[in-house]
Amino acid sequence: MKVETLLLLLLLLGRYHFKRDFNRIKDFTSKAQEIIDASNYDSAVHQAKISVQKGVFNTRQSNYGKALKHYYKAKIFFEKQNDSFQLAPLYFHIANLYRFQKNYQEALTNFKKATAISDRFGLDMNMAINYRFTSILFSEMKQKDSALFYLEKAQKKYEVMNHKPGLFEVLSIKSGILISEGKYDEALAIEKKNLAFFKGDNKWILTMIWHQGYTLHTSLQIKAMMF
Repeated sequence: MKVETLLLLLLLLGRYHFKRDFNRIKDFTSKAQEIIDASNYDSAVHQAKISVQKGVFNTRQSNYGKALKHYYKAKIFFEKQNDSFQLAPLYFHIANLYRFQKNYQEALTNFKKATAISDRFGLDMNMAINYRFTSILFSEMKQKDSALFYLEKAQKKYEVMNHKPGLFEVLSIKSGILISEGKYDEALAIEKKNLAFFKGDNKWILTMIWHQGYTLHTSLQIKAMMF
């Protein structure tokens, strides 16, 4: 029964990380650790997974030193097990930690590792997410061409999967980069071109129209908006 409870806690932790409910994350992590500490079975794999969760939690609390210790504890275990499915998201988390620290080279190295594993196993969603965050990394490094290159790769993956939230994130980042460079016409063209993708979904249509309005306003072309 304790193992089933532990697996449920691990599942719920992912949900609360998504919601950024830090109180529940801390509470559930402690409960999961108590079960592992009192276990009478080989709980190493669950300990490694809890270490990852602790790493994510500490990263979001800006406790980067603690987070890195938890990540590398998990990394050692998963590498010994040759568990690439666990290593791929772990490298992604490590990459983001280094990005937050502005250690861009280490961040890029780990994004590439995560992407390579995802590519090897055909994990398109993981690849799209890695491409998107790699583009954010290059944008923060002021390397806009590289940022746009990875955005294109992410966009293609999201389009194939018909994944609207991901596509919306990509288009938002892409238009933001172009606007920052004063390329308002190009940003507007991208937004108009991709409106067709969201046809029939009022939520995304309205959001895309808002972005178009923002682009037009920013570029002082508000008079050209005829609707």
